[in-house]
Amino acid sequence: MAGALHRLGRYDEGLGAIDRAIDCLPPGDTSVHADLVRERSLLCAARDVQLHGPPTHPSSEVPS
Repeated sequence: MAGALHRLGRYDEGLGAIDRAIDCLPPGDTSVHADLVRERSLLCAARDVQLHGPPTHPSSEVPS
């Protein structure tokens, strides 16, 4: 569900879906937890780029 919401640009809803999934995980399910945390990080990054634009790097700036 989070992946579909991500593709639709509905980042906050996708984050909510991931948070609910993490809350439902049984203790000790570390591999699934790690996958969800990675997906959550990707969603946060995509949301931040959408809100603030891509980061600028000094190497990409053209000297005047």
